[in-house]
Amino acid sequence: MRKSLLRTILTCSGIAVSVPLLRWCFNRNVTLHDLAIQYLYSLVYSNCIGNLLYRVVPRVWMFSERLSLAPRWLARGSTVVIGTTAGCLVANTLLMAMIRGDYDFWGEFFPSWRISLILSAVAVSFIATFETYKYRLQATAVELKSKELEHERALGLATQTRLASLESRVHPHFLFNTINSISSLVHDDPQRAEDMLTRMAALLRFSLDSAQPGLVPNRGRLHIRSKPGATSVSFTIPRSSGQRAGGETGEHESHSRVSG
Repeated sequence: MRKSLLRTILTCSGIAVSVPLLRWCFNRNVTLHDLAIQYLYSLVYSNCIGNLLYRVVPRVWMFSERLSLAPRWLARGSTVVIGTTAGCLVANTLLMAMIRGDYDFWGEFFPSWRISLILSAVAVSFIATFETYKYRLQATAVELKSKELEHERALGLATQTRLASLESRVHPHFLFNTINSISSLVHDDPQRAEDMLTRMAALLRFSLDSAQPGLVPNRGRLHIRSKPGATSVSFTIPRSSGQRAGGETGEHESHSRVSG
């Protein structure tokens, strides 16, 4: 609240400079004392009008958005005229109270009102245009950020889908090849086949209990494969055509081992 009030006062003070500046441009013989007096008058007018318009115009501007084109601009223009007139009356009353002399109220009011109305229209138009483009820029930035988040989310879903697809192809082949390896040992080495079944059950339980589905921590894999006295049986995980492995495409096979 204080920042907005200070910003309004500074803006009005800057606009007040335009009146003595215009007077100096059209009359180079004016003295510095006259310009200073003119600036003080303008400062009172600009702050009375500016603070009033600052509180009224935004509300009318937002309310008029629901109206059609002609009533919308009629409401906005009327607000600027009424606000400027009220501000001029307040400023003229303050100046009359400050001077306390022979002060022609209406003689000072009408020339000041005409100049103030022009400056108010220009200032409101400039600020409204600036705020409109600022709002559009912010809306565009939010939209781009939303699209960026949607794109990242889509990439994440696509990655999860590819991982799930690969996982669905790997798990059956892992089971089939491991079971085939174990079945070949049932008659030749039953103890070893039983030990492999136990270890395969532990491996599957580890995979199901993993905190990140589809991702097996490297330390867990090393723990299973590095049991003392374990023997190994090779199994093969085929990769589908077109999937890259080691920088190549086509039909590939990767060899892994189940400890037994």
